Amino acid sequence: MKRLPFLFVFLVIASRAFPAELKILGGVCLSRSTEPVQGPVFDYYYKPVYGAGVMFGGGVEFNLAPRIALEIDALFIQKGSRIEMRYDDEVVDLTRVRVNELSFPAFFRFSYRRGTSPYVLGGGELAVVLAKDARAIDYGLVFGVGYRKQMHSVLLTLEGRYHHGLQDTNRGPHVELRRMRALAFLVGVSI
Repeated sequence: MKRLPFLFVFLVIASRAFPAELKILGGVCLSRSTEPVQGPVFDYYYKPVYGAGVMFGGGVEFNLAPRIALEIDALFIQKGSRIEMRYDDEVVDLTRVRVNELSFPAFFRFSYRRGTSPYVLGGGELAVVLAKDARAIDYGLVFGVGYRKQMHSVLLTLEGRYHHGLQDTNRGPHVELRRMRALAFLVGVSI
């Protein structure tokens, strides 16, 4: 936590050195755990399916070239899965397991042209997991596409991201989540 003020000061200084935009983001996240969440017990087994959550936060964009930008975000993300307990092909029970994260994705964005334009993005994510029964740190890859619309002095963005978790968040025998996969749909405003 002592590094967060340092990161904030660094971003402020860097935003003075490079042309930068501040961004506010919000949207929904559909996520699920990879299998197996738990081994079979007698003839029962557990299957993760997508569960919905929210995500919101902000970020800063540094324009590195006319159509290339570096974006660093700070987001609150509700990840998790609905877990189906199955007996053969019949769903016997359904539970929801949720893990909240403070996510810090950093990625490059490549726009087709300046101003109003579609774009692609790719990079990585480091997250602090806010659950006591899981590992404290999660990391993974982030890919996505989006569309920016220039409206006077602001930019509106519609974006779809795929978060591919690489860290196994399972720490004990009763934790039901493994590596998280998430589809995020975001709306953003840049100033």
